[in-house]
Amino acid sequence: MTTQITFDERLSKLPFLRGVERAQQFKGKNKSVILGASGTMGADIVNATTKAGSGTFRQDIDLESLESSKTNIVRTQAKAVKVHKLSERQQRHINRAGLIGPPIVFNQREPFSKITEAHKEGRAEAEKIVKGFLGSAITDSKVRKDYGETTLVIEAGPELLSFKQNVFEFFDLALKKGAVLASNTSFLSVSEIAKRVDNPENVVGFHFFKPADRNPLVEIIATEKTSLEVIEAMRQLAYAMGKQPIVCWKDTPGAVANRIYVGVLNEAAKIAEEWKVSSDSVDQVFKKIFYDKQINVKTKKAKTQFKEAITLAFFNDEVGTYKKIKAIDDQIKIASNKGYKGQKILDKLFEEKLALLKDAIGELNQKKMYAGIVENSAKLGSFFKPAKRTSEAKEKATKQLEVVGKYLMSVKKNKDNLILPFTIEPYTLTEAESNKQSGNETDEQRIAERLLAAYSAIAIEIVNEGLSDIHDVEIACKQGFKWNIGPFEFINKLGVDNACELIASRLTETSEGNSGIALSPNFEITDDKLSGVKSYIQDGIGFLELGRLHIQNLQQMQNSMGPEMLRGIKQALGELKERGARAVVFKDQGGGVFSSGADLSYAQSVKEDPEKLKEFVLLGKEVMKTIRNFELPTLALIDGPAVGGGAELASACDYRIMVDEESYIAFPEVGLGLDPEWMGTEYFPEIVGKKLAKAMICNVRNPLAAPKLTASDAKEVGFANAVVSRPELYPFLAEVIKGNTEIDLSRKPERKQNFDKNNYSDKIREKFGLKKGFKHRWGFFTTRKNRAKETEKLIDNSHDPEYAEKYRNEEFYERLRMSFIKIDKKIQRIVKAAQSGWLAPILEKFGII
Repeated sequence: MTTQITFDERLSKLPFLRGVERAQQFKGKNKSVILGASGTMGADIVNATTKAGSGTFRQDIDLESLESSKTNIVRTQAKAVKVHKLSERQQRHINRAGLIGPPIVFNQREPFSKITEAHKEGRAEAEKIVKGFLGSAITDSKVRKDYGETTLVIEAGPELLSFKQNVFEFFDLALKKGAVLASNTSFLSVSEIAKRVDNPENVVGFHFFKPADRNPLVEIIATEKTSLEVIEAMRQLAYAMGKQPIVCWKDTPGAVANRIYVGVLNEAAKIAEEWKVSSDSVDQVFKKIFYDKQINVKTKKAKTQFKEAITLAFFNDEVGTYKKIKAIDDQIKIASNKGYKGQKILDKLFEEKLALLKDAIGELNQKKMYAGIVENSAKLGSFFKPAKRTSEAKEKATKQLEVVGKYLMSVKKNKDNLILPFTIEPYTLTEAESNKQSGNETDEQRIAERLLAAYSAIAIEIVNEGLSDIHDVEIACKQGFKWNIGPFEFINKLGVDNACELIASRLTETSEGNSGIALSPNFEITDDKLSGVKSYIQDGIGFLELGRLHIQNLQQMQNSMGPEMLRGIKQALGELKERGARAVVFKDQGGGVFSSGADLSYAQSVKEDPEKLKEFVLLGKEVMKTIRNFELPTLALIDGPAVGGGAELASACDYRIMVDEESYIAFPEVGLGLDPEWMGTEYFPEIVGKKLAKAMICNVRNPLAAPKLTASDAKEVGFANAVVSRPELYPFLAEVIKGNTEIDLSRKPERKQNFDKNNYSDKIREKFGLKKGFKHRWGFFTTRKNRAKETEKLIDNSHDPEYAEKYRNEEFYERLRMSFIKIDKKIQRIVKAAQSGWLAPILEKFGII
């Protein structure tokens, strides 16, 4: 059995500054090509790439589809602005700079075979063929020149190895030397794709998850030849997109996320076959396991999540879509008899029918893709041998694709062909005859144990094989698929020995051996491995990266700090200093949130244990003091909300860089009946002044309405040392590291004592109610009223280090415990409401859940 690998050492080898230089080459108008841009995935990748500041050529085989997809991209970005997922400044920049670039449709087929044959003899002759082809295929000389100067290709074409090899060979010859060639492949070998590329060090996997513009997860898949500079550049591109990237350090079937997903899904299909359990029964257990905290929630968001969960029902026929198409065909028949009056109706019906047909194509391709991932994973061993249902679904979906494709081809030739009825033969998958005990409690337990055994075993193998670390595997499952529990979180909860026993017992019950899977893993999990903290050194700078997701009170929280993360931060600081870092940069792993604050779910879990609750508070204070008094300069990169404990961590640092229009600071504690326990009432007033600190921290009636200090406001009041756009965050950090800014990481700065600050602008005075002096606004709740008054005293005396120590006595900790009991009762009421069919939608509408 292989031993576990220290992945931090791999991250330390990535060259940050050279990665910035390489990633900067992707920025600007017409700097990238998205191949397959008219498809749903390709269009979403265009959307994500333009957000990162990279102007795209949108390439595909049909001009009309490309223009239609552009309209959808513009519409999607407008919606994103409305819901604050895209800043107005970003949207203006995308539009003014023309980052949604021109469509590229070759007016003749690429001479792939000629290129390959010539390439065997030498690069020069192959380049000559490619140049001649581009000369006739792209008639506009300016567009042709810009196309040849692009520095990045993201390919999102069909999952066919021959196709990808052809286009990668073509782009390697056609584009500027050193262009990065990235494939969005779900399961093909990136190394095989790069077989005919002269510069395989520039080839990398860059795998998005649906929907590609909104799902934060991106897998960066490195081959043995991918350069470290390219890996780092793609990490930075992902951060600029607002993504949460993970690195798969070896090119292997399914990489990290899909290897787990298809392994569990295929195991579910095998359970149905071998144990003669209905697929519906297996799916119900699947949902209970992977959405255990949200299974009974009645909100629209939760229902959508369950609907999108890929269970065995995913492989079923698209009968629902076909019924909708049939209903539209019936309406078309009626409208077509109305002559001129019916034309407008027909146009609308044609549009709806075409959209449904494209949906069907997408779903059928998804079935083929997932079945293909399972088949490809079979190379890993018999554990991944496709279940009968998986192979059968692929075969039948392929036949239906031919039918839908043929119909759409006729429509492409003449759109009026949409008037012709669409007919297709639905398929049914062979269902094993269910036994009479199917669905009973014992059966459910056996199914759950086998699914969890597969889940755990695959995850352990991924780490043991050196593909990825525990943190990234957890993120892959929780972020990519929105599962409530990560595999190592489950293993830790069950106990490693018990998990190994479960794997050995449940995965050997099957009729075949299970090569390719860990049956008796020599594996251990310690708190630091699940802390969500990574530390590594690049170009002399220590990076302390926060990457944790968990469900708290029905919501997915990012980087909320429990005891493990707090201890991980403290340990990482010591290690970075010992390893010779000259400064420490705090950052998140991407995904849109710096830190959600303290882990309230942990605090609620120990509310009946006064000592543990006290230990938690004191640990948080100790960590913030450690950061505040750390010997090396500290810098926080705040690229999203920093709330509660997250704001306290940022306040403890020497410097702060914030992302414009996307990041903010907030203290919602008083609205919960608490106060900032981790030095927030001391460190925050020291930076922004007592008056503003009181206005932000004490003025809370509702934690959801806590005043927010935006990036621009933070710069004005001296909290942020710099404010930049998301695409410029890492380039700006590079300038900081080089010593080209006012932020000096070469020495520890003196903290400015701004407790008595009063020179706020009229805008700040107006926004935070400082014009008439501070007044409490706590509503009618006694607990909040008392907490606001106590917190005000803490801020008034924030200049005196001894005052807070005297205040936080045993009586204080008892009040705190009672507050958490009240919070827990309130949360339980909210959870119960979320499970109410009529109340949940109302609370969701008003943003309460």
